[in-house]
Amino acid sequence: MLEARKPFLIHFNLSFHLMKRFLSALICAAVLPMVASAQMEQYCNESLRVAQKEGTDSIVRSYFSSLETDADTIYALIYVPGYSPRLENPLPKIDGLLKRADPDAEFVLVSVNCPPGMASKYNKRLGIAADHFIYDNNLGYTRFLSFNSSFPIGSNILKVVRSTGRVLWSGCVVDFRDNFWNDLVRTDEPQPYNTYGNDEETMSFPLPDDLKTVGLSYRTLSVVNNDSLYAIGRVRWTPAFKDGMLAFRDDFNWRPSCFRQVGDTLRFVSSITPTDEEKRRYMHITKEQQDLVIESGAAYFMPIGIEFLPDGDLGFAYAMPEVYSEGENDFSFYNHPLMLVRDAATLEAKPAIAVADDFFDSADSISYEYMNFNVIDSCRFVLYQYKTGWPIEGFEEYTGDAWFDSFMDEFYDGENYYAMLVDAKTGEKIRQFGPLPDVARETKTGYGNIYLCVGSDGKEMVYTDTSSGEVHLADNATPWNVKHTYRAFELDPARWPVVDEALYYTPEYANEFYEYTCRYIKCLKLTEDKIHVLSTVSYSKMNSMLEPLYEYRVIDRRSGEVETSFRVTKQFDDETMLVAGLSSDEEPVLFYLSERDGNYYLTEVSEK
Repeated sequence: MLEARKPFLIHFNLSFHLMKRFLSALICAAVLPMVASAQMEQYCNESLRVAQKEGTDSIVRSYFSSLETDADTIYALIYVPGYSPRLENPLPKIDGLLKRADPDAEFVLVSVNCPPGMASKYNKRLGIAADHFIYDNNLGYTRFLSFNSSFPIGSNILKVVRSTGRVLWSGCVVDFRDNFWNDLVRTDEPQPYNTYGNDEETMSFPLPDDLKTVGLSYRTLSVVNNDSLYAIGRVRWTPAFKDGMLAFRDDFNWRPSCFRQVGDTLRFVSSITPTDEEKRRYMHITKEQQDLVIESGAAYFMPIGIEFLPDGDLGFAYAMPEVYSEGENDFSFYNHPLMLVRDAATLEAKPAIAVADDFFDSADSISYEYMNFNVIDSCRFVLYQYKTGWPIEGFEEYTGDAWFDSFMDEFYDGENYYAMLVDAKTGEKIRQFGPLPDVARETKTGYGNIYLCVGSDGKEMVYTDTSSGEVHLADNATPWNVKHTYRAFELDPARWPVVDEALYYTPEYANEFYEYTCRYIKCLKLTEDKIHVLSTVSYSKMNSMLEPLYEYRVIDRRSGEVETSFRVTKQFDDETMLVAGLSSDEEPVLFYLSERDGNYYLTEVSEK
């Protein structure tokens, strides 16, 4: 989750970030006590865990056997390229930091869940130095490592003895200062083996029985850009598509890309970047300090969701850096939402859409996300909101408090809303709405497995928590007054898991319900007589790292019946589907982006 007004996970002094060179005395490990693996936890994210699975020593030996080195002990970093650019900030410094602690240490960068050519190019772009590189796009690392999250998040560092196949230590590191590296070098007590309930036998699960495959018709447009890495890579957010204009962002480009249709081709037009004024809008520091954080690369301007606004303009939801001074060259960074607005015809900048300056009240028990601003008309937009209990980082201080603790029955007797209506002109909150669905109480997952998806025709809106199958219809001005609730899909009781209460308050608890709440609504479009619903369908706890699977349904507004339902199958077996979406045209068009033989396509899909 991307939480506004929350400090970045990695807090650092720019003197560290800029890596000012200085001499440090070499510490001889022979005269210092060895460090126990448990002591290393102080440097790690408290919520994210990684461990070697028992019985996998031979797999570890094989995995690292191809390295051209005589070194028996190696240090490896496993990460998903492009998945979280702000957390990638320390990566170019890691080789140097490790060798300050041990000049003879050998560092291995392991790029996973990413095509090798793209990962290699991305690593070079970041300037990551390493003694060895491994590119694992086939989930090979999951054969010996277990994560309590559904995929590797952040920087997971390993210390490995190749001859024995033993991972001495592993962790999701957030503190990269010298003490960590010195202690890691001196660590020789192996961590216990562990499996967080996500071994091969439990990772995947069957597709729902009511997922239909039908005959489809296709119309394909080529997507052309001179540099494919900066055109399409891993696309997680639904693209915007209307009147032949395509806009999206991918994990390997920190700028959204815009394409315009010419015949059967979508040609690159421009990337969208914040203006200088937009970049500095939330930097509460001097002009000189602003220049420093921008030029040093410490300030990240992160595009997230993209949508066509009701007036036809393009809106780009950004996580902008809000920066405060903590001392000389020492800054604290926060995420702050801002929707950049661009004229769809010229891509010229227009006044941004912003929340009010006092929107984030430190005394408020509610947090907000802004993957999309969900602009429903010229006066209003909607944000997803949630209470800061489990599974949000730092939830431990709220455990036992019935207002926050979703594992307490009393939690569900209180007010729990997942949507906030906001005035688009002033940025002020209007009213919260959208109570948590019954499935949140049934599973005791609270806000853990839901999100927000909204569609509007300018007067009315439909919205959903994304995982219950409930779609609510209301007027834009009063979404809390629900006029009708539709059922896009049913939850199958046969897929209910065997609940292990020992997993309460752990990240893996939410993972247990992926099979039950396997559908996740990604896109809603509302027309005069229909509701168009596009959902992803999970088939693995690693589904966010695998090729997505989509289902398209159309609900008749008058009868409430689902009149169309089918799986979005690819036109060619050898193409890779990246993402699917629904266009913002008056009559929505179902489409998907794909890669085939190094070329990229947008394919419009309809039932035969």
